[in-house]
Amino acid sequence: MSTNKDGGPAFPVGETKFIAECGMSLRDYFAANALKAARADIAQMTVGACAKLLNIEVHQYSWETHYYHLVSIFSYRYADAMLKAGEASRD
Repeated sequence: MSTNKDGGPAFPVGETKFIAECGMSLRDYFAANALKAARADIAQMTVGACAKLLNIEVHQYSWETHYYHLVSIFSYRYADAMLKAGEASRD
């Protein structure tokens, strides 16, 4: 795996540093593709669980304000798990 924690470039097109660093990382690619699963997980959570994950009080939680933040958190958790699993399979 690449020495950085984002998995390197998702679609490398060359060996030069400039070209390989253009575009999204593999972590971002995985997160974008995990959106459907993340949304399904959040739909099953209670308001209390959502608030706890965001480290806020239940009365502060607002679906309209916090939903996309939750989707991002879950999407990147999936992405990090995929990167970790890929790294473990190469060991």
